Amino acid sequence: MNAKWEPRLKIAGYVGLLYVGILAGVTVLMRMGVIRDDSFSSALGSDDTSIPFITFFLFFGIVFSVLIYLFNSLLVRKFIRIKLSRALIYMAVAGFVAPLGEVVINALTEYVFGVPVFLYHIAPIHHGYTSLVMMVLWPTYGFHLYCFHEVLAERGDSAFSDGIIAMIMGIDGIIMETIVNILSVLLFSANIFYYFPNDLWHVSSVAILPVYILIGFFGLKLIHYIERHHMRAYLVVTIFALAAILFQLG
Repeated sequence: MNAKWEPRLKIAGYVGLLYVGILAGVTVLMRMGVIRDDSFSSALGSDDTSIPFITFFLFFGIVFSVLIYLFNSLLVRKFIRIKLSRALIYMAVAGFVAPLGEVVINALTEYVFGVPVFLYHIAPIHHGYTSLVMMVLWPTYGFHLYCFHEVLAERGDSAFSDGIIAMIMGIDGIIMETIVNILSVLLFSANIFYYFPNDLWHVSSVAILPVYILIGFFGLKLIHYIERHHMRAYLVVTIFALAAILFQLG
């Protein structure tokens, strides 16, 4: 096998096995009755105030971040060294660009097709197109993206084009939100968001893949622009964090 492609195929294999495992696990749990199909279909867009938000934020903001770090470290069989300033840039950009993209795509699809791609159930804002909880979840995904870039660098794949990485991000995004939504149902008895397409039990959908690729590509270009111009990390993080907060609370 070409040495150039071997590490890439291994990573693709890990991701593929993870996704197959998730789908198989959900199917088994459904057949066992642990998860009911209607668990993922509560009242659309309802603001579920019964969720223990502190516990929710602690789990997905801290525990999930630790799991993300350990998973990415496993891919290179050693603990990834975190460069805080760079990691914060990834988190800040994801925390602003992704919710904005959610609102734009849902507004467009509802205007064109009469229904959005998905709606949030927990703390929904902007007509349910995004949610206050994403102030934690999207930066957490940004941390995952940073760790994955470090994995690529460690394995000699730092020359991946932005287009290829954006496609990986699109598939990875579906995997991550499937995990997050299922964990939310199992731990808090509420799904964070509801997808109208039923190809993945309403916890995600292949239909969102092109959108995630496009948003991921734009986010990567923005991150590279920031790094290329040597912008101060604390200034970038402050600006994007404030913009994200104002957008989420606006």
